[in-house]
Amino acid sequence: MSIAKQFRQSPEYRAAIAVATGANLLAYALIHSSREKYFCVALALNVLGLFLFSALTGSLAKWKEKSSTYILAKEDVSKIAALPLADAKDRALILLSDTQLFRCQPQTASTNPLIVKLGRTLQDFFLLYESVEEINGDLRVGHRWINDSSVRPGFLRIGFQYDGSELVVRPGEDRVFMVHDANHILDGLPSIYHHILLLK
Repeated sequence: MSIAKQFRQSPEYRAAIAVATGANLLAYALIHSSREKYFCVALALNVLGLFLFSALTGSLAKWKEKSSTYILAKEDVSKIAALPLADAKDRALILLSDTQLFRCQPQTASTNPLIVKLGRTLQDFFLLYESVEEINGDLRVGHRWINDSSVRPGFLRIGFQYDGSELVVRPGEDRVFMVHDANHILDGLPSIYHHILLLK
């Protein structure tokens, strides 16, 4: 099938024809006594109609692109969340070893008493690292940021991410949530390692 024939069969082509036809009929209904006036009005309505049609199709295309991106992002999150802890840890540690992506400070003698209130996986993580910061991003986790959450009562903060959002966990658990208030629905990842894999 030729490109021209494919275009003629496309919904966009049919819609453009409908717009042009509608503009001509409207022009005829408004002005049919003078051929010159009719052509002028028809031309103006055609230009206006095609402009509006172009704007509409552009908006629809952007909406489709955003929807596809959102679906792909949700699929990526689901795949990462489904990883066994051991696999997520191995992959995350490889990422963290890349000094172009992360600034990692090895663990030193910490006196933060709240670390013992974290889940087992998080305690082990903070035995490895004093702090981890994303080079070209907003992730910051570390001993000095572990405290009671200021936005989610009953949770412990382990760091920060986008726009000052807190990374929080329930005491004694490893599931990590990113929150910016006390109300929105919690939808976290199984561990800090899973969360780090989302940043790649």
